[in-house]
Amino acid sequence: MPLRFSVKAIFYSIALFYAVNPAICQPDYTFKSFSVEEGLSNASVNKLFKDEYGLFWIGTRDGLDRYNGHDFRHYYHDKGNPKSLSDNYIFDLIQYGRDSLFIATDNGIDIYRYSSDDFHHVHVANEEPYTAIHFEVDTQNKLWATTSIGLLKIEKDSIYHFQADSLDPWSLDESYLQDIVFYKNKAFISSYFSLNLLDIATGKFSNKNNSENPVFHLSDTPIYKMKLTSDGYIWY
Repeated sequence: MPLRFSVKAIFYSIALFYAVNPAICQPDYTFKSFSVEEGLSNASVNKLFKDEYGLFWIGTRDGLDRYNGHDFRHYYHDKGNPKSLSDNYIFDLIQYGRDSLFIATDNGIDIYRYSSDDFHHVHVANEEPYTAIHFEVDTQNKLWATTSIGLLKIEKDSIYHFQADSLDPWSLDESYLQDIVFYKNKAFISSYFSLNLLDIATGKFSNKNNSENPVFHLSDTPIYKMKLTSDGYIWY
């Protein structure tokens, strides 16, 4: 008890000191705002990402912007250029490899190559145009993407496509997905009105179609985002 009392006493003394000296605990930050007038492609920003080279990438609803701390560079879809962005509506960004920036657009996934300063579209076999929503890297450093046509696992030479199948009770319960988080050898995947749990080793999904677990039987509330905490809890 004496030790605990001493720790509390020190804590309260520090708190009192900063309470009567508020200026000490206020860092001297300088804020600068950017709008279309200052160089943004669009005022609606969906994603802000800083790569390993110190460049800021800004995914907007009408173009992709790159900011080096001084100037903006803009990237847009160009119908006459097959190595331009597939679509101007950007949902997510992630650097995966030193030369590759993956971009989730309203028309699928693009890969920006730093070395050639152009874009390459990721094709999914036998699929119409689709929307890519979110990227995440698993515990084995594999890249996954949630999309409007299901879940994609993207490897160097192949793409594994998981989607809803009414004839397979262990498939996704729906294909329009939102978010994904990984815990050990499992993946939690959210859609608008459901939650799936993927066993990565078997490729089987647990959900409301094959499990009585109440975690899969949710109210009609969309799950746009999830967070895994260090104590193993999933928040959504």
